Amino acid sequence: MADFAPITCQFCGEGDFDLPGIKLHLLSGWCDAFNAIEDVKPARRWTGIGHLEATGYIPDGSSAERDKRNALSWQMENHS
Repeated sequence: MADFAPITCQFCGEGDFDLPGIKLHLLSGWCDAFNAIEDVKPARRWTGIGHLEATGYIPDGSSAERDKRNALSWQMENHS
């Protein structure tokens, strides 16, 4: 492996790690500051009506529900 300058942990400030060492430090649970970070839920991304339907975010009678029905009828008319 190539020589690297010593690495300091950005979370706790402990230093003098090489690349495998900093990985081990963080992923083995040895860095209390890193371990204290709470998990964050990923942001929801719009992936179309199917995503809304799968996640249960389409209330009955909503415009999204009407859009879904219109899209389905268009598909049936044009791709049958």
